[in-house]
Amino acid sequence: SVVVSAVILPPSWTVEIDDASFAKRTLEGTPLAILTDSKKLSEKKRETLFPLIKQHAIGYLTVEVPASVIDLLNIFQATMSAMRLSAEALVSALAKNIQSIHDGAAGADTKTECVILIDGNKLPQFGWEKLSDKGLSLLNITSEAWVKGDGRHSSMAAASVLAKVSRDRQVVADGQHYPEYQLAKHKGYPTKAHLAAIAQYGVLPQHRRSFAPIKAALDAHNK
Repeated sequence: SVVVSAVILPPSWTVEIDDASFAKRTLEGTPLAILTDSKKLSEKKRETLFPLIKQHAIGYLTVEVPASVIDLLNIFQATMSAMRLSAEALVSALAKNIQSIHDGAAGADTKTECVILIDGNKLPQFGWEKLSDKGLSLLNITSEAWVKGDGRHSSMAAASVLAKVSRDRQVVADGQHYPEYQLAKHKGYPTKAHLAAIAQYGVLPQHRRSFAPIKAALDAHNK
């Protein structure tokens, strides 16, 4: 499956982490001081950050798209759909909170700025006009695509940690049912050991049929 997360960090912790000196001054002394791109963190550090991000985030959401949907849509469209769903759900929840504050404050008519940062070079097609949340009218929503964003901004780095840990935990859980595939060791990535297991034992329900090595294994099995 592909796993996507969205995170809203406290404003004081929302910082461009590729500016190392600025990020250090901003995050130093906070529970997220070691935060960076999940790929640059050890598994131990990701596991340490995982509950801390959930504890201190204003909001977070994780969406998992199973292999069958990826095969139907393709990996790009599946990822875009997960990004759109997670962002829309989180922003809608934020809008409801803003609405409750707005209703309790006389004359509060200033819109709240809401910037959605997407890791990558493409933006999902957000459907704000189709959502019925009353509070959305109180948000001035903009969105930006940042290439390698999970290494450039704390919010995307936090989201990458939640997504990576969630995905790996699911793969490890799957591995308990299929010990011969050694999923806990390679976390589902196409290592030699993983490909050898597929060749020997066959394709699992969790595998993407549209992924080239899986297609090859299926073709070999059907011959």
